[in-house]
Amino acid sequence: MLALKRPCWKCGEVTTCVVGLYPDRPSPAEGSPRTVDESSRAWIKELLRDHGFVRLAASIKPRWSSTLGSRYLSNGCLHCDALQGDFPLEEEASDLVRERGMQALDTLLVAEIASPVWQRVVHGEHGGGSGLLM
Repeated sequence: MLALKRPCWKCGEVTTCVVGLYPDRPSPAEGSPRTVDESSRAWIKELLRDHGFVRLAASIKPRWSSTLGSRYLSNGCLHCDALQGDFPLEEEASDLVRERGMQALDTLLVAEIASPVWQRVVHGEHGGGSGLLM
């Protein structure tokens, strides 16, 4: 699980946001990290909680997005709870990966995940899944 530490747009405090998924031992088909979408975020929240990242897990919850005109499961600031939007996070993380490689992001958690679970979460039920982070 890959994270990005960045200043919150609202309070300015540095917060941690989950931005990507990447296998510890990638196959050739898994050459790039995957973005985190709303469907994978519920699974990520549970995984974080199970591995002791309780505060970070609690910061992932449904929030109202004026841009979307609806609520969605999102990263939030650990200090002021402001929504950290998917588009700005993905854009910032992708820029960092393009410029400096994977090491530009923090490895937040490495966990044993059954292959069928990984396939379902990352690639989706019908092979659509989340996009590439690059």
